[in-house]
Amino acid sequence: MAGALFTVLAVLAAIGVLTGFDRHAVAHWMPGLDHWPRVRVPGVLGPASFTEALLPGWSRPHHANEGASLATYVVAVAASGLPSALVVGGALLALVRRGRRALALLLAVAFVAGNIAEVISKLSLERDPFTTWVATGGAPRVLPFDHSYPSGHALRAMLMALCVLAVWRRAGQVLIVWALAVAVLLVSGAWHTPTDVIGGTLLAICAAATAAALAPWLAAAGPPWLRER
Repeated sequence: MAGALFTVLAVLAAIGVLTGFDRHAVAHWMPGLDHWPRVRVPGVLGPASFTEALLPGWSRPHHANEGASLATYVVAVAASGLPSALVVGGALLALVRRGRRALALLLAVAFVAGNIAEVISKLSLERDPFTTWVATGGAPRVLPFDHSYPSGHALRAMLMALCVLAVWRRAGQVLIVWALAVAVLLVSGAWHTPTDVIGGTLLAICAAATAAALAPWLAAAGPPWLRER
């Protein structure tokens, strides 16, 4: 069901049906969107901001203000590629030690496949560009949401939560709340449109649900080393 909704959402986003919804979000749901022209004056840290000096390698989106972008980064950084892979790997290792090898294998496949699907979707799906007017009445800026479906951070955050939930129920429930907070911040911080976030979340649920549904069959019909002990 979640997979079908993800596909339908992708099609609707591609043909522009959801453009009005996302434009409304850009106008009203993104307090982190910077409506002023960005003028960077070199200071004691050179061209870099104080935050960028403290967090080497991090740079806020050019259309987002620094405070909102930093808040989003602090909460969502665990859903980046390497941190999420480490958390998911630890949860799956715990599943293996508990004898649930089939579920661990399928969740690993789900994590990899979900990230591959995210990249393919972003490369192949193109939407009409979103624009915003600067507060001084200058020329509009084009926002980089034309190739942003689905949100990888929303995808990995929910996958992390569901994988941990399969091992540690209470910790998984806490992570689900965190994943929902990440989803809200990705929009309010002007990192993604609501369609991007919903799509990433649906893709994660679809991947994890498929793994959970196939695990009993694989444990029974697969090779001996996959059978539950």
